Order: sequence, then C-alpha cells, then structure tokens
Amino acid sequence: MRTIKDIKDAEYALRELFDFRDKIEGKVWDLHKRQIKNVGPSSDDYDTVVRRELQIAIHSINDMILEVKGEVTDLSNKYEELNKRVKNAGF
Repeated sequence: MRTIKDIKDAEYALRELFDFRDKIEGKVWDLHKRQIKNVGPSSDDYDTVVRRELQIAIHSINDMILEVKGEVTDLSNKYEELNKRVKNAGF
C-alpha cells in the first residue's frame, strides 16, 4: 500500500485506481489463461467466445464443406460425362 504525502502521490494513486478500474470494466481482458464462468454471448471482436457460438460456427463450417464437396463431385461427374461425349464424338 502506498503512503500519500503530497498531492502528487494522491494523483498517482488515483491514476493507478482509475487504470485498474478501466482494465476491469473494459471489454478486452488479458486473464493469462484463467477460467471464466457464466459468460454471455460475445459482442465485440475480442470478447470471449462461448461454447454455443463455437458449436454454431462448427456446424456452419461443416455445412459449407459438405456443400463444396458436393459441388466438386458434381463438377467431377460433369467433367467425366463431357470427356466421354468428346471421346464418343471422335475428337
């Protein structure tokens, strides 16, 4: 604990308190891998992401992968079909 002897010490102590308060109230926290419980959904870019948001993102990514795989399969099938037609036409 700091001993306050003059106005400069008081200003320094207040500045430290306000800086600490800003860190606590701010959205971006550096918690050094500490566990956070009962966190709400994220709203800012650097917020903690909750499990539900991750599950939604994972399902969305899996759906996109399946869609892309389906399109690639369709393209592959179309290529093979077109290749057979070209060979059958004698080119």
